[in-house]
Amino acid sequence: MDVYLFDVDAVLLHPGGYRAALHATLRHFAQQLGLSTPLLTAGEVEVFEAHSIISEWDISAICMAAVVLEGLLAAPALAVPATLAAALAALRSHGALQPTINHALLARRTAAALRPGEYAAQAAARILAGDLRVAADARSAALCALLDHILLHTRDPQQSLTFRIFQNYTLGSSAYSACYGLPAAFTAPGTLAVEDRPALDAKWADEILAAVQTDALHAVIYTARPSLPPSATAASAGHYSAEAELGARMVGLQSLPVVGVGSMQWLAATISGDAAEFSKPAPLHALAAIACALFAPAADALRAAHELLHTRQLPPLMQALRGQALRVVVFEDSARSIQGTQAAGAILQAAGVPASVLGCGIAQSAAKREQLAAVGAQLYPDVNAALAAVHRAPRA
Repeated sequence: MDVYLFDVDAVLLHPGGYRAALHATLRHFAQQLGLSTPLLTAGEVEVFEAHSIISEWDISAICMAAVVLEGLLAAPALAVPATLAAALAALRSHGALQPTINHALLARRTAAALRPGEYAAQAAARILAGDLRVAADARSAALCALLDHILLHTRDPQQSLTFRIFQNYTLGSSAYSACYGLPAAFTAPGTLAVEDRPALDAKWADEILAAVQTDALHAVIYTARPSLPPSATAASAGHYSAEAELGARMVGLQSLPVVGVGSMQWLAATISGDAAEFSKPAPLHALAAIACALFAPAADALRAAHELLHTRQLPPLMQALRGQALRVVVFEDSARSIQGTQAAGAILQAAGVPASVLGCGIAQSAAKREQLAAVGAQLYPDVNAALAAVHRAPRA
């Protein structure tokens, strides 16, 4: 039995929307600082992503925290503001800010410090706080508090300015206000709708759906994009944005189950867990995707995946898998997410399911290919080449 796990960005889609929103967000902050040069280059973004720091919420916050910290350390006479917005205003008034940050090095240091179950921005907060101790600035306590303000709430629309600006660009003004109940900071169309374009050929979308309809294949969207909670359930807490569903619709796979951040957020709220510990690259996210590809309803499959993770025993919903040979093929551009799927496969094996995991690493940049190869992924330039190599056509 084959189960395909499809990542969305840089796999099913050429992710122009998120990349455009990231650069627009950083350009917005650069203008507030009175700068005309980019705060982050495209090559530096690639280094973040190659080291599996894939969330623009984290990347934008890490970049701004580093820029603000460097600026304030270069201006020892300035009082340290309590918020990012106030820090930007203070640095602009002070003038002469010329960032010299090695963001590629910061990305590598952050990835090396990353602990299981935490967001990259949280690891960056520790890295930059450590740099502060070396700097021995008399304002260190206030600077650390500012770093925490910027880096520890990167997914909270009430507390994170980088989140609000990025989501405003990503969704567009109207959708942003509808989703978060907040006034838009500016009027703009959504970059996802304007900039994203399919990477998956239509012929492959048709073949996948045909195989799924005959149960010759099981497939699921497995993504770190925001998504809706499971169908037929009420949103228990937080905000849910249908960005994963939009991506699936763009490539014609909208009928597949979607297991995105919204699914993990809903599960965490349901069982009083932590969405950061549940989401990619955590094994639970991969287990949940496999369960949702095979079983319905989605809410029951998500709970079953969590039960399997914690008991290491097949829950009742998944008993049919016992002794069933399972080939899990994950199409990914993130090495850590492939590792998470490999860990999910090991959990299934220990529970009595002879599961194998094949990682298809989708990347063209040398940095990403190096990271993917290091976790044993087979490398392909795009998802179509990967499908041509690994897809087993249904028997006549």
